[in-house]
Amino acid sequence: MSLATVYRTLITLQTRGVIAKLEFRDQPARWEAADQRHHDHMIDVEAGEVTEFTHERIERLQAEIAAEMGNEIAHHRLELYVRRRTP
Repeated sequence: MSLATVYRTLITLQTRGVIAKLEFRDQPARWEAADQRHHDHMIDVEAGEVTEFTHERIERLQAEIAAEMGNEIAHHRLELYVRRRTP
């Protein structure tokens, strides 16, 4: 199977809503199942490691801010670019 076939298949799956393409700064694209529960991403800028997380306080705060501005969140994506602290 050629690499072109793989990429065409990924695009078809994305178009049909089966997978979602994620592109983080300075990293190659990643793909994940589209039916996953909502989560955000923390990206280590030095190691390139991506950690998925959810935090109710962040979700609540985003909804409150949107409501204060007369809006309702339809969709959002939060990416935190981090670096490990040195002691």
